[in-house]
Order: sequence, then C-alpha cells, then structure tokens
Amino acid sequence: MKTIRKTLALDQLTVEQKGLLVQLVNFGLQRKIGPVLVPIPAGPMDYVLYVYGESSLRIERLSDLDALCGAGCIDYRLNRMGNAKVYLLTQKSYRQVEEWRNEKLPVPHDVDQEPYLDEISLTKEILYNSWGELQQRLPARLPGDVRERLYWVMDELAFQIPASSRISFQLRRIGRHFAEGLHNGQSAMLFQAYARWVRAIYNHLES
Repeated sequence: MKTIRKTLALDQLTVEQKGLLVQLVNFGLQRKIGPVLVPIPAGPMDYVLYVYGESSLRIERLSDLDALCGAGCIDYRLNRMGNAKVYLLTQKSYRQVEEWRNEKLPVPHDVDQEPYLDEISLTKEILYNSWGELQQRLPARLPGDVRERLYWVMDELAFQIPASSRISFQLRRIGRHFAEGLHNGQSAMLFQAYARWVRAIYNHLES
C-alpha cells in the first residue's frame, strides 16, 4: 500500500466527495464491499464499483476518489500491471465518517448569498449540496428499498422534465421511513438533512 501524503484539508472536500466516502463506509459496514475498491469503466467517463446484493455504485469522477486520498480518508496502491489505481478503505475512513455523522451540517446557501448565479444554476447547486449533506447522514443499515428510492429521485431530477408527481410519491415514502425512525439526536439530524433536501428538490422543480 502506498503511503499517502495529505494534499487536501478535510474542509476542502466537497459535500459530494464526503457523501461518497459515507456510501463506501456504509457498504463496508454491511460487508457489501471489501476494503479494496476497484473502479470498473462503465462508459466514456463513468466508472462503477461492484456492490454485493445491490446495484453497482456509480462513480462519476475518479478525481473524487483521488480527493479522498489527498485528504487522507482512503488510501491507494497500483494494480499488478502498474497502470491504474486500486483504492483502499482504512480504519481512518470509518473513523472520519463517524465524526461527520456527529457534526452539525451547514444550512444550504440562500439565494441572496449567491447573486452571481442565475436561478436555475443556483437551485441546482443547492440541490446537489443538500444531497451530499443527506448522504453524510444516511445510516449504514438503510433498507435497500429506501436507498433505491433516494437514488431514483436523483436520477429522475436529471431529466429535462422530471415526473413531479412520482417524485412527490417517493419523497412521502422516504419521509415516512425517516420519521418513524426518530428516536435519538442522530436520527433527528438525519431527518433535518432530509427536509433540507426535499425543500431543495421542490425549489429546483419550480425554477
């Protein structure tokens, strides 16, 4: 394993990169992935990671994994041929995610704070920021159907004309699951992050 020299501070990671690490750690806790992460090409730019018992995890940018390496959250080594990286979950990965779960997440930016962005760009930025924040809160043992509903909503929002009624239906089902699980401070913070994501979704749909 290569010794990683930190090139990024943790606060330089984007919410999407933090959310990616949480996803990886959650799958690791469930033993659905091992410590060795091998990105497999799935298109011109996309990669996937195999996840046991679920759909493969899509990695849109290998640079996100490299950023996690740079911040010391994961490690890497070269493959046997020496021409590609193999990424590695470590104990540091698990400790870092636990710290993120317990910290207070920032509230997404208000429109007045970003006057240089047009409304559509701004609502999209807030949407993806709130999605990353929600991913940081997702518990390791999230039911598979709830996880699928979450990712279905984000996939549907990528269409030029999303199916608003179907999105609302899925959000109600997801929200009911999170509300029923409210029993401590951590689940309350999860529900708050979910509420911010839902608000960002409807603002995006209305823009």
